[in-house]
Amino acid sequence: MIGLLMALPRTPLHLRMEREGRLLPVARHSDNTSLTTNIVPKCMSAEAMAAGYQMLYGRLLTGPEIGRRIRNKAAYLRVPVYGSGYPMGQRVGIVVRLLVRGILSGGLSTLVPFVRSFPFLTPSRIPMVISDWIIGLSMKAFAERHLTGATRRREAD
Repeated sequence: MIGLLMALPRTPLHLRMEREGRLLPVARHSDNTSLTTNIVPKCMSAEAMAAGYQMLYGRLLTGPEIGRRIRNKAAYLRVPVYGSGYPMGQRVGIVVRLLVRGILSGGLSTLVPFVRSFPFLTPSRIPMVISDWIIGLSMKAFAERHLTGATRRREAD
């Protein structure tokens, strides 16, 4: 997860930002998925920081990057910590939906990293890989909807 830093009330960071005059009022302190922060950045504008945040999210949530992180996790994880608790029929349905809605609809830029991340030699890791792909593609869809909408709202203001 990535997010813009938020100085929560009654914390040392909040006190320091207040002391330095770098604290902005915000309606909600608990949302770290928006383009909002209550801290005035020192070395860039708030707009540049938000643009960098959007660019980073876009880069991290591509098929190749999701696949790279999953391969890295599988390489260092000795014993999988996730096992599917679903009956076989539901597992097949989950995999089919992942393939149709997530992998194949993403084209070769998603299919190739998916195949490269698939643990053919260690089948006990298959549930973890499937789960991580679902999570990664869900985050990608969320970020595309959320950050695109935030950009449009900011441009309209």
